[in-house]
Amino acid sequence: MTQVAIVGDGQLARGVARALSSRADLTVLPPASRSLQDAALRSGADVVVIATTTRLADVTDAIRTAVEH
Repeated sequence: MTQVAIVGDGQLARGVARALSSRADLTVLPPASRSLQDAALRSGADVVVIATTTRLADVTDAIRTAVEH
């Protein structure tokens, strides 16, 4: 089973979580608020969806953390 972590808890993140939750082959972790972002990035999930901003420069550190863990 593929595990998916979602960083962000806004409308986009909740919509992605809802859409992915309908798939039987995925385990979707609850969307992580800003205070839980680091835990989600370090969760070891197979896929991390970062739904916090549209600017790549603003999420490069988060991407690096997710890839390293």
